[in-house]
Amino acid sequence: MFILVFACSSAAQSTTIKGKIYNSDSTKVIPGVQISDLGNTIFSLSNSFGSFEINLKQGDQATLLFLAKGFHHKTIRFGGNKDTFVHVFLNENINTLDPVLLMTKHSGSDNITGSSSYIGPKELDKFAYSDANQVLRNVPGIQIQQEDGFGLRPNIGLRATGVERSSKITLMEDGILAAPAPYAAPAAYYFPSVGRMEGVEVVKGSSQIKYGPFTTGGAINFISAPIPEEFSAKLSMNSGSFNTQNMLASLGHQGEYLGFMVQTLQQRSDGFKNLPSNQSTGFNKSDYLVKLSLRNGIDAKTPQKMTFKIGQTDETSNETYLGLNAVDFNEDPFQRYASSQNDVMNSKQRQLSIHHRIKLAKHLNISTIAYSNTFHRNWYKLNHLTDSAGSTVSLSNVLAEQGNPYYLSILKGESSANEILWLKANNRSYYSKGVQMNINYKIPTKKEFVHAFEWGIRIHQDQIDRFQWQDGYSMLNGFLSLQNKGIAGTESNRIETANALASYFTYQFQTNRLEIKPGLRFENINQTRLDYGKNDVNRNGTKLKERENEIAIFIPGIGFYYDLRKGNSVFLGLHKGFSPAGSAVGANPEISTNYEAGYIAQTPLLSGQAVAFYTDYQNLLGSDLNASGGSGTGDLFNGGAAVSYGLELSATTTKLLSKSKQFTLPITIGYTYTEAQFKSSFNSSFEGWGNVTKNDHLPYFAPHQAFLNLSLEHAKFAFNVSNKFIDAMRTQAGQSELSAAQKIPSALFMDLNFAYHVHPRIKLKASILNALNNTNHVSVRPFGLRPAMPRMFRLGLTASL
Repeated sequence: MFILVFACSSAAQSTTIKGKIYNSDSTKVIPGVQISDLGNTIFSLSNSFGSFEINLKQGDQATLLFLAKGFHHKTIRFGGNKDTFVHVFLNENINTLDPVLLMTKHSGSDNITGSSSYIGPKELDKFAYSDANQVLRNVPGIQIQQEDGFGLRPNIGLRATGVERSSKITLMEDGILAAPAPYAAPAAYYFPSVGRMEGVEVVKGSSQIKYGPFTTGGAINFISAPIPEEFSAKLSMNSGSFNTQNMLASLGHQGEYLGFMVQTLQQRSDGFKNLPSNQSTGFNKSDYLVKLSLRNGIDAKTPQKMTFKIGQTDETSNETYLGLNAVDFNEDPFQRYASSQNDVMNSKQRQLSIHHRIKLAKHLNISTIAYSNTFHRNWYKLNHLTDSAGSTVSLSNVLAEQGNPYYLSILKGESSANEILWLKANNRSYYSKGVQMNINYKIPTKKEFVHAFEWGIRIHQDQIDRFQWQDGYSMLNGFLSLQNKGIAGTESNRIETANALASYFTYQFQTNRLEIKPGLRFENINQTRLDYGKNDVNRNGTKLKERENEIAIFIPGIGFYYDLRKGNSVFLGLHKGFSPAGSAVGANPEISTNYEAGYIAQTPLLSGQAVAFYTDYQNLLGSDLNASGGSGTGDLFNGGAAVSYGLELSATTTKLLSKSKQFTLPITIGYTYTEAQFKSSFNSSFEGWGNVTKNDHLPYFAPHQAFLNLSLEHAKFAFNVSNKFIDAMRTQAGQSELSAAQKIPSALFMDLNFAYHVHPRIKLKASILNALNNTNHVSVRPFGLRPAMPRMFRLGLTASL
């Protein structure tokens, strides 16, 4: 009775603090904000509507700390005898981020006159994906071809641009070109590790002319972890099937003048495929990143900040280009042939950048970045066979539906023979360096008008140095035996260099409801190739072959945005698409005219976007990549006229459990329709195109894609479900109905995740990836079928200070 009376008395003497938390820039609510006292005792988490509620004893006072990733923290003192309702506004931590793409709607700083997507820290944290394919698959307009199951070398396209090694999109990290040699060799054999990123931005339409050189499909910018404004330490670990392990650790603090952040991401796996010799088919990958900052104080008359960024990525992956024939795939999709037992990729990437920002006046900002990236890789892998007469035997022909059983038995290690299996050391060194500057100026005018200018310039140089060789092996009792040791430089021995001057200018005119944003980009590119030949390994130039190609081009674009009010708006865009042409003399660049129109809804019930696009190619380019079934020269070739068009839809709502005070149920749905056809006939040696007839459909994109994501969220826990449907993909150009041998079958992938807060700063996670265990083949190139990663279980823990 005493306890009951005491409890009732305490309840009667309590006060309630309720409130709602907003982004101060855009007035959007912020879910998942931690509300705690300064002693780190958590009181509540804001729900999907940004609302929170806590109880205090009557008369008590408390200083509450509001914490949210990507926002400056805030402290508010409460106390007294009355119930209180408060609106809390948090400032987005934009000043600590390095990217130049911070003009999208998530920051509330501008109206993009084109379609864009932003994946923030909360979404990235739900499943803690380390595979960029999984992170990006819910972005409308994205096309993905899986390959190794871990996303080590993603194949990503936007709006049917082609997916081959992500070579047709502008790929960036913190606003800096991230491909190994973005102009000379843009095939992304290095890809930023998405597991260490804080955000991902995707820009399409006319807005992307700021981020070339590729301006047809879109630009993707990965945002690395910023230096935290307050002292922060974080450790995130998970372990799962196939002995797969990931660890992310970081430590940082931004003082009044000096700041630092150190971070490492460690990833490894034994792999989910099996060799007869029981060797590992997995990988080891290590990322290290250091950021240092120097600024002149928050209240300085002319605020300046200098950020130094140094990073390194090391990778050893036991990956191969050799897949399976259809019979063996149906028997066991996770087997690997014995002839791929020595296939391995070793690589090292280093990045260095210095970023200076200065605010010279209230409306004048200047950002300058000097950068240098180097990348070296040697992918040692089976390339082809030769018969007893020395004639080449193609791996594609051996693995075809009507392949050669004798050579197949050699690949499988079932026959010992004198035929030679040639493993090519694809030894390449890259560098990419330059300086870029962006100037933003807003003309002071009356409130009802905005006149703003942005000018950017980049001086850039990149290079690829191929110095390759081949080793010959025989197959003896299921193991490779070295017979012919190659000499470095006798297979490919050439250097390709690109020098580029790029600049853009945009003008923004805005009234209360209308925004018009024209822009113009200029690219001047000079590419040279020095081919020393296979007999000049010392590069004396005795039989040197040189070629050079130079292109200067203007790339215009214009976008319109109109506010229909009540949370509704429309936009319209028109721009010129461009891709560099390579070093071949007289080669023409890829040119297209791009149109898009969209509708945006931001209402209390839901937020969403609908976009229609149309791309008219005057000259479509293909690339001779080994990864796409070519010979690996990297040369570009013309595909003539083509068109692509489609529809992109996405919508989010959090209102299904609006009457509940404890639970929220945010749901996001999306759909993409894409069609692409050649508009001219031609003959091509490219395996994916072949002999093309007018109106043939382009290969390797899914006409229909859809996703459904839902979360059941509570202050203490969350349950997340992610579903992605990918329609069947054609593997060869054509018009007829797809046969089993000509397509990648449709697939549904489902991921499940459960997270529980055992402490305000400690969270446990459990995930099931590919919960439906869809193991259909996801690619048939370059040599044979390969499966999706099977069902994977994973447990994890995240702790922070």
